[in-house]
Amino acid sequence: MGLLFPNGKSIFPFGNSACRSHSQSCGSTSIEQIISRPGRRFWRPPGWLSPGHVRTMQCSLRNKGVSMKFSRLAASVGVIAVLTASVAACSPSAPADVDQPSDHVLTLSMPSAPPSLAVGSLDQGVSSYVWASVYDSLLTRDLSGAVQPSVAEKYTVSDDGLTLTFSIREGMTFSTGEPVDAAAVAASLTFSSTAPATSAVFANVSSIDATDDSTVTLTLSRQDTALPYQLAQAAGVIGDPATLGSDSAALDPVGSGPYVLDNDATTDGSTYTLELRPDYWNADAYSFKKVVVNVIADSTAQQNALQAGQLDFMSLANPAQGEALTAAGFTVQETSPVAWGAIVIADRAGEIQPALADVRVRQAINLAVDRKAIVEKLLAGVGAPTEQIFDPGSGAYDPDLNDTYAYDVAKAKSLMEEAGYADGFTVSMPSSVLSQTMEPTLTQQLGEIGITVEWKPVPFDQIVTVLGSKTYPMYWFINGYSVPQIVTNDTLTPTGYLNPFGATDPELTALLENAANASAEDADTAYRAVNQWSVENAWFAPLYAYAQLVVTSKAVTFTPRTVAGLLTVEQFQPAS
Repeated sequence: MGLLFPNGKSIFPFGNSACRSHSQSCGSTSIEQIISRPGRRFWRPPGWLSPGHVRTMQCSLRNKGVSMKFSRLAASVGVIAVLTASVAACSPSAPADVDQPSDHVLTLSMPSAPPSLAVGSLDQGVSSYVWASVYDSLLTRDLSGAVQPSVAEKYTVSDDGLTLTFSIREGMTFSTGEPVDAAAVAASLTFSSTAPATSAVFANVSSIDATDDSTVTLTLSRQDTALPYQLAQAAGVIGDPATLGSDSAALDPVGSGPYVLDNDATTDGSTYTLELRPDYWNADAYSFKKVVVNVIADSTAQQNALQAGQLDFMSLANPAQGEALTAAGFTVQETSPVAWGAIVIADRAGEIQPALADVRVRQAINLAVDRKAIVEKLLAGVGAPTEQIFDPGSGAYDPDLNDTYAYDVAKAKSLMEEAGYADGFTVSMPSSVLSQTMEPTLTQQLGEIGITVEWKPVPFDQIVTVLGSKTYPMYWFINGYSVPQIVTNDTLTPTGYLNPFGATDPELTALLENAANASAEDADTAYRAVNQWSVENAWFAPLYAYAQLVVTSKAVTFTPRTVAGLLTVEQFQPAS
């Protein structure tokens, strides 16, 4: 789901609306120009991307086109670009229903304008402030990450897992007054199933049918336990069928959500104003009559706006800012992790680098990295060392697995010798803005066990193609956390975007099938078994779970998620 303008799982819109005519247009801006822009000297986590980096890649992808697998990889790279907005924290309580919405104007910010507000072209970064207010999704996820009713007030899954039946909530309307019925829902999902930005979610869906006025059925070609979670995000939003695919939808969305976009008070690319719908079916869950979302790319400008009373919430680009803001009366929180950074040991069969086919070599790589030092020095202590790819807030996570690869250079060298690589070997890794902060550390620490890393420059607009192919046996990556069903699909299956060589293993296949078929009561145990296999077989060398610092104004409170997810207006309440 699931990083990081100073947010996640940002789904790039690859259609014609991806690049528009205002300041976000596809032009000749180079990566070098983006990197050298002034005002970029604040602290950032390894893998941080500027809005310019993301826009450059979006435009490149739009012009070149991408495959379904590459589109999922591009989405994750987009997550790297918005992670700092996909906040989560420990043990929240659900927002309380409100008797009367507040007259306080909730003022939020996002680092770049939404490339589009049209169904099928939504990203999952902080622009979710806007589109998740205008649209309802078929399902939703609560603060713990569990799937809950939304447009569908209930759903069932057939015994064979191949039929999902959704009962559509009665009485819902779009902001135009038109009914949200089964036909409208089916039309919207069908549109998303063919839109480049969301089609990958529907890869296992063979048909979408409105079987009566209040029932929608999805028929699958194979089981897909991640699908309900995906339908609670951008792929599952429901738009007015009359607007699907229209040019106007990018700037004038029509949904059934709690807010409408006030076009008279909205300036595309700058300010987006939302007005609460009094006739919304769940209006009591929303605390503010009006919400304003401003585009503020620079973190210093965000902090100035916060201190001037012109902004209610922001992520801190520099942890050192926290103490001063706390002293000034603002509320500063460290979130629970929203993403993991890892060496992806992609060539698990040794097609390019034979050494990586030996599990002892992959384990040696895990032993050679000093996770604690990396968190302290490169992440400024915001986050935690980890040896696993699953969200610490999920049932798949096992704290004991973080003792598997304690930093031990001597043991790593011993494993290298046992595997026949006492003299080490050379491996090529791609160098881009994703990896540059980490490169000196990885070069030094892997060098201590005889692994010589040759960093090969890769232009950012080519990184998706490069990482999604069999070009490099290892690479550095940051991936947003999500629920176990999505994590396993993305990382461990033959078609996962973090498995570019399509590696398989009979034991892993059996574990994945068991997890996919597990009951709700047995799912955590089944996914922990998958997690244990992943750690022991070292397909990845996870180094850290990245957290964030967020700050709220004195006028509002913020209810965080326990797992990474969308930022939504519903999470904010007036301060008492």
